[in-house]
Amino acid sequence: MVTALLVDDERPVLDNLQSILPWNDMGIEITGTAGNGMDALQLAEREAPDLILCDIRMPMMDGLTFISELRSRGINSDILLLTGYQEFEYARTALKHGVKEYITKPIDYYMLENVLRSLAAGILMRKERESKLQARDEEIGCWVKRNRIREVLTGEAWSTPAPPVSMTEEEESYALFVAEACMYFDKTRQWSVDRKREWNRRVSERLEGILQSRFVSPFVFQVREGEWCAALDASLQPEPFPARAGLQEMTELFVGICADSGMEGRLLVHPGPLQTLDLAAVYHASRHVLLQSGERLCLLSADEQTCGRKNGDDVIETAKHYISAHLCSDLSVEELAEYTGISGSYFCHLFKARCGMTFLEYVTRERLAAAKALLAGSNYSISAICSAVGYRERRYFTKVFHKHFGLTPSEYRDQLRAGMHATG
Repeated sequence: MVTALLVDDERPVLDNLQSILPWNDMGIEITGTAGNGMDALQLAEREAPDLILCDIRMPMMDGLTFISELRSRGINSDILLLTGYQEFEYARTALKHGVKEYITKPIDYYMLENVLRSLAAGILMRKERESKLQARDEEIGCWVKRNRIREVLTGEAWSTPAPPVSMTEEEESYALFVAEACMYFDKTRQWSVDRKREWNRRVSERLEGILQSRFVSPFVFQVREGEWCAALDASLQPEPFPARAGLQEMTELFVGICADSGMEGRLLVHPGPLQTLDLAAVYHASRHVLLQSGERLCLLSADEQTCGRKNGDDVIETAKHYISAHLCSDLSVEELAEYTGISGSYFCHLFKARCGMTFLEYVTRERLAAAKALLAGSNYSISAICSAVGYRERRYFTKVFHKHFGLTPSEYRDQLRAGMHATG
């Protein structure tokens, strides 16, 4: 319904306006009446009506002063002026100040009804348009917030030590779930790509289902294969977090799903309050600090033991296996990051922290170790070995090999063979 305020210093006019016109049929609800501009101003501030029917000539505060006061206080109600013929120019001036329409006295109620219907229809259309714009803005805002949290959790916002923090982020407060399927990469090594995808999809749906049934607007992400995170806006939850029963139910569900596939399911929860970038500090830095100490993150498993080490090592072991099986390919950080389900920047950070060397240094070491083994244990040509360990140009391969071992591949092979003949 469109809400309306009627303002006129003549009581009979107010009575006729209320009784003669079919307000309900027009979709208009009268929320108040006033006999002067001062009283009308107070009512308008309290009720914020969509439409105001207002006389021009009133005691204490005339119509135009009333309208000016309305606008100065941010009240943007549509205005329909009631005016006498002698005030016609006065009414035309009012139209320049945001007044939608005017009706002359004596009032033609048939004409007034038509004008009111038109104004009400316009107000409803505007409300619908504004509602759609607001819903769109909220949807965009939700997408931006969700994407920002995803960047933090997946490590895409982890490439700089101190990313800029918006004022909105400073005001937000979250709780954090981390659900991990331990031994996932070991247990699924022989699975097909489709089987892995289906298993992860099924777990995602089950986790999202129970989170959405227990909490308001959870942001749920699969950070990588076998691992999920959920950020809960504390301000939206109807009861204090965490709700013990909900956590236990979710833990039992996740542990059961993992156990069916021979894995160990663990649920970690930080009740917050955490700002957006705190999520990164807890999720990333806590892999080797907070999670080991158990000071802030707790594990809710079937026996409620204190949580152990986060499976960042699983990521590195998976990467190492992949590198070993694909030494002949043009390996890249992006390829390994995609395979392990984390961002490139975080993969580099994690790899250096766990291996004590960069990804490129490790790949080079493994390629050269494989090359030495082939040079020593096969009769393949240098060119074939070069290609087998991922180098496309023999000249570059020779240069890298010589830099590390002080010998060219040919010299290394010759030296090995000379040693074998000497011992033979």
